[in-house]
Amino acid sequence: MISKNKFRALMTLSALTCASLAFGADTGSTATLEQLQQQVNKLQAQVTALKTQRSATTSKGQKTSAAAQQSELTGFTDIYGHLRNFSNSVVIQPFTSKPTYYSGGQLVVNAPGINEDEKLLYRRALNESQQTTDEQGGSPVPRLVLSGDVEGKAFYTRPYHGPRTTDLNLTGAELDAFAEISQWVNGFATFEYDNSYNAAGTRRVSNSNVRLGKGFLTLGNLTKSPVFGSLGQMNVPFGRYSSFMISDPLTQTLAKTKARALSLSYIAWNPAANIITPYAHVFGFKGDAKYGNSNMVNQYGGDLGFWLGNDTWNVDSGVSYMADMADATGMQETGRTDVAFQGFDQAGSNEKMIRGVPAFDWHNTFTYDQYNVVMEYVTAMRAFSPLNATYNGRGAKPSAVDLEGAYNFKLFTLPTYFAVGVQGSKDALVFNVPRVRYIAALSSTVLTNTILTLEYRHDVNYGSHDTATGAGAIAYNTAELGKSDNAAIAKIGVYF
Repeated sequence: MISKNKFRALMTLSALTCASLAFGADTGSTATLEQLQQQVNKLQAQVTALKTQRSATTSKGQKTSAAAQQSELTGFTDIYGHLRNFSNSVVIQPFTSKPTYYSGGQLVVNAPGINEDEKLLYRRALNESQQTTDEQGGSPVPRLVLSGDVEGKAFYTRPYHGPRTTDLNLTGAELDAFAEISQWVNGFATFEYDNSYNAAGTRRVSNSNVRLGKGFLTLGNLTKSPVFGSLGQMNVPFGRYSSFMISDPLTQTLAKTKARALSLSYIAWNPAANIITPYAHVFGFKGDAKYGNSNMVNQYGGDLGFWLGNDTWNVDSGVSYMADMADATGMQETGRTDVAFQGFDQAGSNEKMIRGVPAFDWHNTFTYDQYNVVMEYVTAMRAFSPLNATYNGRGAKPSAVDLEGAYNFKLFTLPTYFAVGVQGSKDALVFNVPRVRYIAALSSTVLTNTILTLEYRHDVNYGSHDTATGAGAIAYNTAELGKSDNAAIAKIGVYF
């Protein structure tokens, strides 16, 4: 109603104004002009009153709407806490824990998941920096970033001893969740499919367990501080174990360590090219292998190194130390079920170490244009007690080395690389590690976020006269000594 009255008043005012101007021009009558001017003034007053009335009504409506909205938000806030920028609070971001192609030293298909907290903070810093550049503002927090993968394999093997085998299997499925809780607080968890043998049934589909692979919280913000820390279940920062192959490198089989640990890290992150970036990590946890006072946190170690390079070339080199190698995953569980000693985790008595066995690791990656090299060496710094692990009648002092090279190129239009490698070990028969491995792989991104990798592997076992025991029990099959093993593997993985 107010709008209609206002419209009529404006139309009348306009008509009278035009009439007054025309009349004045035609007759010049002063009295008539004065009468018309009085009417115009009266109409202008009415228009002003109508405007004021409408403004008051609109303002009241806005206040009512704002009050209702505030009341609604207050209700949500009471339940869920602070709400801000609710859109994009859950996003999918591929390769949260997998590397992408054509990124120098990150050109690896077998990502071991070392220092994942550093990689996640670095990625978050890059995302926020890009958003600032694009004038989009920061990401809403809290925010949940999801990613994952599904992997299947087809393979043929001719083992050291026994019949040849072929198989098709789902070998990996993982869901990763990275929670950006606030500027300084982050959380990460991976839920993994496990296809290992299930004693409860004989059907292959019964081997379909889901477990927490990693889960930790991280306090840090690389845009504001070079120091950050993490607490939870993680691969401790000892070694790197990067590889271009499907099969885990022998260095990883021997020494990679997962634990419920506390880590503190420093990285002088600088996005500028040709700037040396030093990094350092320290960690501690309560290990399963025990010597001395078993009720205390008895494991500790660290990692120190640097990164240097640009988009064309880069170098990453560092060294790692761990107080006791016996807590490595490959020493706790060797993967064998057909021999007497299957790892220190097999029985509580196996975990009683006569002495600690410190470990040292030297890891390097080199990249120049399309050429990539990975080199790593890991070794025990002293021998195990003969009561814990032996090789040829003496305390074993295991070590392993990995050397791989890759050339990346375009196959038609597909990002592709070809890689070759040689690996070896010493004194590691007790932990089911081959003496020598020759390996090659061809990998290509066949579809968006879909990687197909082909691998051929030739393993040479320890000699026919070699012996090894763990906790006093035989750790090998004599029929396999002095023999070789061959495997051809095809793996396809989708990453989302």
